[in-house]
Amino acid sequence: MADMYCGNCKRMVGTKKNLTGGIVCILIGLALLLFIPMIGLILGPVFGLIGIVLLIAGGKRCSVCGGKNISRVNPDAASDSSNSNSNSSP
Repeated sequence: MADMYCGNCKRMVGTKKNLTGGIVCILIGLALLLFIPMIGLILGPVFGLIGIVLLIAGGKRCSVCGGKNISRVNPDAASDSSNSNSNSSP
């Protein structure tokens, strides 16, 4: 888990994967499959597959505030390095 910059917290934070959508889809698929047999046989596996795709492709979010405004580079460090490069030019 690499530290990334959260625009909401304005600091470097750890990230975690967003699992909520995938888990909810899989649970809906299982509920349909178990409680409504005829419709569940058709829609249950579809919801399950969508849930698995959402689990795999789930985006990262801030571990502190839960925001999705995550970037790899700290904007303060990026602006400092660009200022130092422009100041050294003749």
